[in-house]
Amino acid sequence: MGIDEQPSLIAGGSRRQRFRWGRGFLRLWVLLAALWIAVSLVLSWDQLQQARLNYAIRDDYILASPNCPGTLEKANETERLVGPDALQSYFRSLTDKELRCIKQEADSFHNKGVEQFAYFLGLLFLPPLALLAIGIATSWVLRGFTPQRLG
Repeated sequence: MGIDEQPSLIAGGSRRQRFRWGRGFLRLWVLLAALWIAVSLVLSWDQLQQARLNYAIRDDYILASPNCPGTLEKANETERLVGPDALQSYFRSLTDKELRCIKQEADSFHNKGVEQFAYFLGLLFLPPLALLAIGIATSWVLRGFTPQRLG
């Protein structure tokens, strides 16, 4: 008889019944994990919306970066032009140094967003997974204390 099926007395009675501890703890873990994820999403909803908004305005942020002087002024001048050639004329007006600067700023902005998203996913899923691992390890240790059957 393993730890999963230890006989226990039913509260208020003398009849013996086998409880399935492993199944019960797994269901408790599922419940706690779902609760953790739901509460984490609710509490961080404003931050998620802010990150989405920041990503939506990234082009203006990159052009207005102090690391790329002059690019915002050229973009504002090009905005006055209308038609399919406006964007092409803007990029033709930039120097190689300004283009490299815009690319570096865009890459930096993208990498920062990826890091923030990975951090958020870690906070969302690692605690429930750690709890599951601790539960499995505890079950393994307790199974080591069960008496062996001779025979």
